[in-house]
Amino acid sequence: MEIEDYKLGKRELGNGRWDKLLKRNMTELSLSDNYDDAKHEWRATGEVWWQGIGTPRPNWAAKHPRTCLCGHRIVYHFEIENTETGVRECVGSDHINSYMILRAISEETGIDSDAITESMIQEWIDVRVSALKKDAWWNANGEDFIATFNEIKELDLRINVRRTGRYMWDNKLGIRTEQTKIRKVSRGEVYTPDYEMASIVWRWNHPDNTRNQQNGRGYPNDRLMQDLSIFHALIAQHRQEVKEEDDAIEAAQQRKMKYEQQLELRNKVWTEKTERDFRESCEYFGIPHFTTKLASNDWETKFLTDMVNRVSERKDISPKQISTLMKIINRYNDNPTIPQIKYLRALGYEGDIDSLSKGEVSKLIDELKEEK
Repeated sequence: MEIEDYKLGKRELGNGRWDKLLKRNMTELSLSDNYDDAKHEWRATGEVWWQGIGTPRPNWAAKHPRTCLCGHRIVYHFEIENTETGVRECVGSDHINSYMILRAISEETGIDSDAITESMIQEWIDVRVSALKKDAWWNANGEDFIATFNEIKELDLRINVRRTGRYMWDNKLGIRTEQTKIRKVSRGEVYTPDYEMASIVWRWNHPDNTRNQQNGRGYPNDRLMQDLSIFHALIAQHRQEVKEEDDAIEAAQQRKMKYEQQLELRNKVWTEKTERDFRESCEYFGIPHFTTKLASNDWETKFLTDMVNRVSERKDISPKQISTLMKIINRYNDNPTIPQIKYLRALGYEGDIDSLSKGEVSKLIDELKEEK
């Protein structure tokens, strides 16, 4: 037997009882008076119907309820058409033979019939049967599945995870938290306490799962539906578990917030006390209160920093240091010079200058120059 004959012959009708009946009935509905010629008048249309799909039986399938054109009982009804007479009938999956599908594939794709293999024919059938099963499943279960899945999906991503044993510091909570990852593979026996369920979301439609069932087979497999039922039955327990975890997180947040408030209060008290002590130390030395902000260059910044420390600790201060300090303080508090005012206006300053000191004007000039 030639290879091509083998490919085309696998689905050819034989001489069994049902095959003979189909040959006879097809020939009677054809223009040709013998099957060898008549079979080439027929093609598969691509329409398939199944009782389980839940939709009304189409007219071409209604002619033979649950039976093929040969009279044999069938589950899947494949529509065939005689392109010479326009007659439409149905046959079962055993009798949707190669010549009918060859012609359909060739007309749909433009592939020469000699290049069409048995695997392509089987794929043509499988695709249509799979689509039927998917439609049937959604018609029967879709509404309940979507409602149940939406109810558990957030819980699933919190419960069906595995612990990594790795901890990271959570700045928001102020505690170390264990890192978790979505559980992709189930462990243990179903219906036992040790059963660790794989994430339902991961298996069904998680965007990171390139093999998720929604994009693959188009409807959930039995294992997914079983786990969905188990998980939903325990939803009250899962909600309590998540609530306890959320309560612990909230408690950690409250502790951190309370600590931060206490720390802020302590810092405020410390700052006020430090400022008060420094003012008293300035009075001790008989000098005005000052800060390092009076500095106009790096040297003055270092000098004023040293003076703040000396005054705070009430260390000895030389007359020269007092003199230099007073020059800086007085210079800063003096009225601004006319050149300073003109320069400040030239830089675009439009605010009130009368209330500003020489040092404040100098600071504004530096800020505006930096902006420009």
